[in-house]
Amino acid sequence: MDVNIIPACEEDIRELLKINLRDYSDDILSFSPIDRFPVTQWWGSYEFFLWHFKILKEAGGGILVAKDNLGNDVGELEYIPSDDHAHIYWLYVAPEFRKQGIAQKLLLAYLQRANNDVWVESEDERSDKLYRKYGQVVTHLRNFEILFNEGDVPEPTDLDPVEGDDLSILNGKKRIIGQYNLPHFDLLQLQRSIGEVTEPVVWGETLPPVVLSYPSGIFVLLTQYIRVYTSADVDDDDLKEVIKDCMLRAYHRDLVGIHFQIYDVPYLVNIFKDLNIDEVEESNDPIYLFPKLPHRTDFPSRN
Repeated sequence: MDVNIIPACEEDIRELLKINLRDYSDDILSFSPIDRFPVTQWWGSYEFFLWHFKILKEAGGGILVAKDNLGNDVGELEYIPSDDHAHIYWLYVAPEFRKQGIAQKLLLAYLQRANNDVWVESEDERSDKLYRKYGQVVTHLRNFEILFNEGDVPEPTDLDPVEGDDLSILNGKKRIIGQYNLPHFDLLQLQRSIGEVTEPVVWGETLPPVVLSYPSGIFVLLTQYIRVYTSADVDDDDLKEVIKDCMLRAYHRDLVGIHFQIYDVPYLVNIFKDLNIDEVEESNDPIYLFPKLPHRTDFPSRN
């Protein structure tokens, strides 16, 4: 199928919302945007999708939209660049237009214009097949979690970090735990969500934000989805004690549990196993790296 691939603008969001919702029953429209979010994520309501698009743009990324010869939106690819590697955030084709090569055209259109290596996590079997065709597995995402049982208090520590609420202290630091999107986009999304319609779904149970600064040079953003940053190389034992301290603090903040997402790094995996933190079943998701293609510097035009 011939398509025209161009950058999306705000006027495309309502049409893209419609095609993303075609994978769900009409009942989903009876839910409020917040109740819809666990099922549809950003692509299930206009308010959330528009906010998400604006954050993508602020981070230097955007959306490529595929239009048919009548000008109708039939698919999209969302991307975020960075100094290290770019990230494909979402690749989607409307159900009635699948198996016509549109996802492949969107992918190649972006790869030909990306300024550096591109990483992506497959969303399903269809996308995994496409990504295996053009890329190679560079690492895996692994997810660990601990759920707190009533009366089962985590082990105490002697750590006494400085607590604050300024997320900007994390800018530029190396993130080693909490691989949710690219680090700069993840922080931007967290910062911009406070006071916005998206605040409840981004922060969940954990507002106001708490940043913990440890003497060992480790920094933690304490939410139910833990982010850990460092300003220098850290000792494994120091990191293990920080994780234990986070577990105790999360417990006393009445969180049901906490979740850790990491790249498949042996020393981190060993730390979680030593602490008897369970790995989520079937969480070993591949991350694909796409080598640079013959480069085009012009992004498609809307004209």
